[in-house]
Amino acid sequence: MDIMNLCTHCIIVYFFGVACIEGQQVDSTDTTPYIVSKENIIFPKIPKCCISKTQVWINNTCEETSHIIEYKNYYYESNETHIYDKQFEFEPIFYEHQLDCDGKYYLTNDEVLGFIYNSSFITEYEFDIIGPEDYCINSKDDKQVFLMCADKVPSQISKGQVYFPCLIISTACYFFSAGIYIFLLKVKDVHKKCFVGYSISMCVTFFCLILLQKVHTGCNIIGSIFYVFILASFVWLCCLCLDIVHVVRNFAEDKDPERIYLYIAGSILFPCVVLVISIIPTGIPDVPISFMKGRGMCMFKDTATRIAILFIPMVLLLLAAVASLVYSFYLIRVTGKENRANIAWLEKKSRFKYMCNQSVVVCFTMITFLALGLSLSIFSDTSIFESGILFALQIIDSLQGLLILLVFVVHYLHRRMYRPCENGINEELPLQEQNGFLR
Repeated sequence: MDIMNLCTHCIIVYFFGVACIEGQQVDSTDTTPYIVSKENIIFPKIPKCCISKTQVWINNTCEETSHIIEYKNYYYESNETHIYDKQFEFEPIFYEHQLDCDGKYYLTNDEVLGFIYNSSFITEYEFDIIGPEDYCINSKDDKQVFLMCADKVPSQISKGQVYFPCLIISTACYFFSAGIYIFLLKVKDVHKKCFVGYSISMCVTFFCLILLQKVHTGCNIIGSIFYVFILASFVWLCCLCLDIVHVVRNFAEDKDPERIYLYIAGSILFPCVVLVISIIPTGIPDVPISFMKGRGMCMFKDTATRIAILFIPMVLLLLAAVASLVYSFYLIRVTGKENRANIAWLEKKSRFKYMCNQSVVVCFTMITFLALGLSLSIFSDTSIFESGILFALQIIDSLQGLLILLVFVVHYLHRRMYRPCENGINEELPLQEQNGFLR
């Protein structure tokens, strides 16, 4: 660490002081709670959630584990007034300290720069100093972690508390969108069924994201389900846009209604094949860390090579959807010129345009979703990852379900309420509604 950055926090250490906590001593007869001497170097004793090195803190109890966990850390030579740049690696001696709070989060070893003289540690988040009364050492996935009370977590980490409710809102919105289309509008045409498939896939995707922010167990199963359904969402988006090309070409009559089964097969088989490719080397799905915001969450090893297995198919599907949408606008224009006097075309022209406009909204939300996820995966080790502006964009993007609900459901119901008043003026509506499309 740069010595100038450390020196700026010396005054904090001076006022921070030493907090005495009664705890059980381990491997030492020294009655001083924090200090143990080794080769003329002073090292602090470290608070551990469970006194034994073979135990981990799970569900407010200490449980035995058969895994060997390596507890090695760095110590900065320091005192009440100074933190020096000299760094030592040491294996700590523990005393027992358990946290008494409801919400708990954790920091990984990579987020902790090292310990100082009074058993406090320095985080990489603006060099925040966390005192020994506010944390204890635990293990997760056979690795050392620093368990903390939620109110002591650095501000960058607490962003997950904002992200989480937004995921719940989007999940509910996608659920209601699919439910309204199925049970209230009783969809029959293929195009609307594509939207239902998209809404269900996104609902499951966001629900899995909620679980991945909070759970510690079943991570691989939840991660695999997330992997399949996020890809299925992009498949359904592609089908939604491709289907517009089909209905415009066959505007006189809806040919091949069985194509929905082809769409369903594609939305199942394609994601499953990609998932198998992802888990073959390690048995673990390559879920990008950019989708994680909490600290009580599942962790995945997302190397650049591995996450490309997820992002490349998503990009290709999105490009296919956008290309289909552009071609649909072109096809509507050309077909309109050729069928200016065709009653069947005049009945459906505005409907086709509205379908395209709806699909543009979906494409826009998915482009944002993909762009943010990809950029955060690429720049996860830079300051861009912690940018407040970027985080605000993530929050807006996590509310995309609300936008979809407003555009596809609320707007449609609003038109259904007020359109009958225009029947005396506009005779086009009944013909459009008889064909089962939304305007």
